[in-house]
Amino acid sequence: MATRLDILTRMECGWTWMDTSISRRVTDSTKLSFRRDSLAPSTLPDVDIAWYLESQTLCKDASVTYDLTSLAQLIFGRNVTFTLGAVKLLYLYNRSNTGVLNISSEVLTPWTGPFALAGDALNIEPGTPLLLANFGTGWSVDSTAKKIKLTANGNDVLFDIAILGTSPGWNADSGDSTGGTTSNEATSSTDEGGTTSSGETISSFVQ
Repeated sequence: MATRLDILTRMECGWTWMDTSISRRVTDSTKLSFRRDSLAPSTLPDVDIAWYLESQTLCKDASVTYDLTSLAQLIFGRNVTFTLGAVKLLYLYNRSNTGVLNISSEVLTPWTGPFALAGDALNIEPGTPLLLANFGTGWSVDSTAKKIKLTANGNDVLFDIAILGTSPGWNADSGDSTGGTTSNEATSSTDEGGTTSSGETISSFVQ
């Protein structure tokens, strides 16, 4: 089956100053924005993997670990497992009203990615998104640097997570992965929530 992955990344921040001390208001409006669109003319594909989870609940003081070389997803009615070779974008949104979502690297095989050192962490406050991106070569993933950990502090946390990246051997010039095709052999995988499903292991879903 032929598939296509199109990616749009857009960020905006705008503000307006209004002087209401006089009858005629003086307005100063500014907007800063960033847009990256894989459909734009002469733009090569940035990624060949897009993995996400929505509305995930993490109880107070509990943690969950994600292995970036084994990310399960249901796509086109099939259970597949993505293997990342590099991360280009990491998005987290803490939907909670009170709980703080902490992101850090796992101890044994830590993925440091955008962090300066293993063990570094970030707190995502309630009602707050976090977006980290590296649209160059991306942040490398391998067997010794592959796991991130999320922890709920202060209260339960409801969150979304999305990770975009490239599979090992991804060739942006051709839009193909040199080593990433859907395997013909079904595998059994267990996701972070402990649910076992039968599916396919793939390193690229763009063919």
